[in-house]
Amino acid sequence: MGTYLKKNNFTHAFKFILEQKLSLSESDTGTLYRTSALLEAEKTWPFGIMNGASARANLTNNLSRLNDYRFRAINPIRSDEDLFAARRFGIDRFYATWMKTLGKDTHAALTVGYLEEMYGGFGGEILYRPFKKTLAIGAEGWQTYKRDPLSVLNKNLNPDYSRTGHLNLFYEIPNTNTTAYFKAGKYLRGDVGGSLGLKKLFTNGSSLEGFLTTTNQRGLDILGKTTHLYGGIRFTLPLGNIPYIPDGSEIRFSTGPLARDIGQTLDKPQPLYEATEPISYRQLNQSWNHLLE
Repeated sequence: MGTYLKKNNFTHAFKFILEQKLSLSESDTGTLYRTSALLEAEKTWPFGIMNGASARANLTNNLSRLNDYRFRAINPIRSDEDLFAARRFGIDRFYATWMKTLGKDTHAALTVGYLEEMYGGFGGEILYRPFKKTLAIGAEGWQTYKRDPLSVLNKNLNPDYSRTGHLNLFYEIPNTNTTAYFKAGKYLRGDVGGSLGLKKLFTNGSSLEGFLTTTNQRGLDILGKTTHLYGGIRFTLPLGNIPYIPDGSEIRFSTGPLARDIGQTLDKPQPLYEATEPISYRQLNQSWNHLLE
């Protein structure tokens, strides 16, 4: 989870993240890439309250070529990513979260603040994840405000807001560390549709995820044609016991179309399904088996 310091019963965690985004086959711009470094910190308080903050340093990118070939949307969702990438430093996240187990197998979370690099706002999730069962179901809703990439540290918020929300279904594939998921609802642009995904967790802490989203609105695909589909692959690799690098640090690599507006979801700081994974039957069973080896 990170490098921890304990003081007055509070817990602090720090980690370093190297993030690499890549789009290989953009018809108008060729290959696009963006490399960033993030420093994240979390503080856990009593009563299920957590604070989180992260700063982003944009190291290198070639997203400026987007202005040469594409028209920027009047109300961009992520098609203005080049403006965020052009700023050397910015506030990535600054938020507060409250998590609570409401009853047997039912968990809830509320979050407010700068939720991700491009959006602030507030919202919450509820998740029913029965112990010893492979199926979990949940719902989430958010009111989001677009952050201004031309303001200092991206701190200003657009007063106009949008609402996004999904119903979520998770299925743990038996005898594996793999979860299939399906999400249906409203995306950041207001488009409506669903997402299918598969995420594999490895014993060394790495993860591999692939997803595909389809909505009722059209955008450009990587060949320059219009499409209702948006998809990609994400891979994370823990950095391990490297001197001077905090535990929990990692490299994040993703490939898929960059700077798009359709099929875009909020990059939540504390996804409830992932937050409950350490106390799931799957993880507790695996931990017990490791102890017996």
